[in-house]
Amino acid sequence: MATAYINIDNNYFWGEAQLQLAVDLMCAHLAASFTLINAGIPTVVVTGTTEGSVTVSMQPPPTMTAYGWWLATTPYGAQLRALLRIVGNLGLFVPRINTGAGWW
Repeated sequence: MATAYINIDNNYFWGEAQLQLAVDLMCAHLAASFTLINAGIPTVVVTGTTEGSVTVSMQPPPTMTAYGWWLATTPYGAQLRALLRIVGNLGLFVPRINTGAGWW
């Protein structure tokens, strides 16, 4: 299932160990997400907790994409995101489009 999310033919310079680690981390992330969802726990990023009087604070991580947010919901996904940034070096790029009325 992890290889459905990680494209090994995307022109990244994958070392054999890096590719195996990426697939393993994606498997762990998917399993952790599945476990959280089945337990009825929302997959959000918790930034703070308190036990007495139960306080939980959640906040979006400093990411610009929904994919980065999703990966940040488990420790395995966070590790995978860091690995993908190292291997990909640039991350995802969306070019600006000239609409005739200017760039956006």
